[in-house]
Amino acid sequence: MSDFHRVFVPSPKQITRCRGCRRPIFFAITPDDRRIPIDEKPTSDGNLYLAGVSSPTAIVVRPGQAAGMREAGIPTYRAHFATCPNADDFRKKARARR
Repeated sequence: MSDFHRVFVPSPKQITRCRGCRRPIFFAITPDDRRIPIDEKPTSDGNLYLAGVSSPTAIVVRPGQAAGMREAGIPTYRAHFATCPNADDFRKKARARR
């Protein structure tokens, strides 16, 4: 089985804290090679599938896909930008104004 089809679980070494809100997060890579912060725990309304084992790729899935994945025991995650109260501080436009 390729690493792409294994279920990713973040290791304690991969967990860090958000610089804005101090909540636990980890980073994944998007298909276009950008780092994205992910909430530490899977969620019942997540729209991200994490493919890979040691270095996850975050893949956006549609609501029906996400529901089917969760039903099959595959966890879905949420980008930390969706839950961080200080997310605007990290957007490119906000950084340019500083």
